[in-house]
Amino acid sequence: MKRWNIKNIILYNKENINKILKFDTTGINIVTGRSSTGKSLIIEIIDYCMGSSECNLADGVRPVLSWVGIVLEKGNNQILSLRKVTDNNKVSNEFYFETGRSIKIPKGNLELEDKNSLNREMIINKFNQLFGIGDVKNNFFDSEYKKSSTISMRYLMSYLLQDDTVIINKNHLLRGLDTSKKSNICNAGYYLLGAVEEEVLGKKEELKKLKRSQNHLLRKKVEFENLKKEEHKKLENLLYEGSQLGILPEEKIKEFKNLSDYKVELKKFSKLDLVVKGIEDKNLINELQINLKEIRRKVTHKRSEIQMAKNHLNQSTKFERVSDKQSSKLQIIDAIRNKKVDSDCFCPLCGSETQGKNETINIIETKLLGMKKEMADVNIERPKIDKYINSLENEQDEYLIIMKDLKIKIAKLIKEDNLEESLRLEQRQNQWQGKIKYYLDDAKELSEEYSLEEEEKLQKTIDELEEEVGRGAIEEKIGDIRNDINSYAYEILKELPLEKGYTNSTVNINLKNYEVAVRNSMKKTSMKTIGSDMNYLSLHVASLLAIHRHFNQMGKPYPGFLIFDQISRPFYPEEVKEEKEINGENLSKEEVYLKKYFDVLFQEIIRNDSLQLIILEHAYFENDEKYRTATKYRWRLEEDGLIPDEWIKNLKTV
Repeated sequence: MKRWNIKNIILYNKENINKILKFDTTGINIVTGRSSTGKSLIIEIIDYCMGSSECNLADGVRPVLSWVGIVLEKGNNQILSLRKVTDNNKVSNEFYFETGRSIKIPKGNLELEDKNSLNREMIINKFNQLFGIGDVKNNFFDSEYKKSSTISMRYLMSYLLQDDTVIINKNHLLRGLDTSKKSNICNAGYYLLGAVEEEVLGKKEELKKLKRSQNHLLRKKVEFENLKKEEHKKLENLLYEGSQLGILPEEKIKEFKNLSDYKVELKKFSKLDLVVKGIEDKNLINELQINLKEIRRKVTHKRSEIQMAKNHLNQSTKFERVSDKQSSKLQIIDAIRNKKVDSDCFCPLCGSETQGKNETINIIETKLLGMKKEMADVNIERPKIDKYINSLENEQDEYLIIMKDLKIKIAKLIKEDNLEESLRLEQRQNQWQGKIKYYLDDAKELSEEYSLEEEEKLQKTIDELEEEVGRGAIEEKIGDIRNDINSYAYEILKELPLEKGYTNSTVNINLKNYEVAVRNSMKKTSMKTIGSDMNYLSLHVASLLAIHRHFNQMGKPYPGFLIFDQISRPFYPEEVKEEKEINGENLSKEEVYLKKYFDVLFQEIIRNDSLQLIILEHAYFENDEKYRTATKYRWRLEEDGLIPDEWIKNLKTV
């Protein structure tokens, strides 16, 4: 088995009990029974556990359930995906996900509470990897008006579930086409059906880069062509501008015959060192200006030194003020000590008699001596600092005198030799020479960035890629796929019931918007106007089976299951709620039609070995052995159904 099909559907109630439904992963699985037994709930459980952004489980069963889940199987590999159910309308983002061989299904919901859960985005990414879906955007035609979105396995669900809202819908072939997701579903089809592959997407990115390079090259081409158009005039203007600046005679310019002569002459002047006559003292002025710059630097340095010395002097002055206050205290102490010179048994501060010299008295005396020394040092340093500042200020004055003298000399030289005018002429000549170099460099750059040979080579590569992966190539590929699917659908539809006038009609499924039509020798008729629920059903069944044939041919590990919710819908009125058991050989016209559908489905299972069909039904063909064998569950009695009766009873007693 090369595609993922459903092996189990799992339900957990609030009391830590589970229920497991088992299905054959190939062939047909039929679930029959009366209404309100939970048959349609199977579709919503599958969709919910495969990452739906909505929870469409019926309000009546939500309070009963704690978790729901599915097991998918492909060969020996399995996927277990379980999702929590909330009592209210909120959608749970809590999943349990496991892959491997012979996965053990948790017996109760308590086992799930202790496991590390995953969120919806993580689950979808895991399904993408397992189904072979890459990280792809759906805007394959690079439309600036269309917002692109990432394709995921969620778009595959439209091809897998034919619920009661879509199976006989005359307007929409697939689930979800009646929502705002229609555009994304249709665009994703190009990739999911194989018209766009990962290799093609890589080449499309390469094509985008080449087109950006081409646009850059074409801009350079326009610049290059404009330069060529204006080249003669521009070169001539440059030469005459040089004549006005006294660099080359105007008569010589008239001797030039073509653009080549202009360029040769201009190239000479782009490399020459131009000399302006009449600037005899230019070097002397330059030398004086260099000296002036050096003297300015020395003046700045001297100002910095003077400021630092003055800061130091200010600190000394502050200390001197504090010392003056202490001086008066020392004089009093000295006076007291002079009276008691011959004795060591007196306090040096107050003069009172003591029992003898102690350590405190020694410390006080030491401090007093230190203060005297510091005061003496300040008195010595202050004159030195004043003298240093005076010397610095004298040096600064000398530099200022030199600087003033240099400025006078420079101004005098400029005035005497009319140097300002000469300097302006030199500046204009340098500007002219700069124009020449800029023009020549610009022309060279443009000629290097653009060449006709490169343009032709790039265009050829783009044409080849466009042919392979451009819009036309993708539309051609989707056209081929469409022809194959329509051919399959026509083959299937021939065996299905259709109203008179449409028998033996070809099928036309437009894979750009999934609109369906039939065509006979008379005209083309859309599904919208074909009329009759039976016709709608036949087109849905034929189209979906045809698409799954194509999936099988692709060989991708997509899900291979297809669920139809009540094939018998066109033949039983809505008020019929019980299972319709069909016995005997004498079938009614409607029963004959209905049996044709199941005969076609059984034949298709033989044709498509990867297909799994799950049919949710009211009808039960008692005398059809294949039908009886394919029926996995019959829910006929009141206590029968997807949700065990005791679960509901237990909930009501709480």
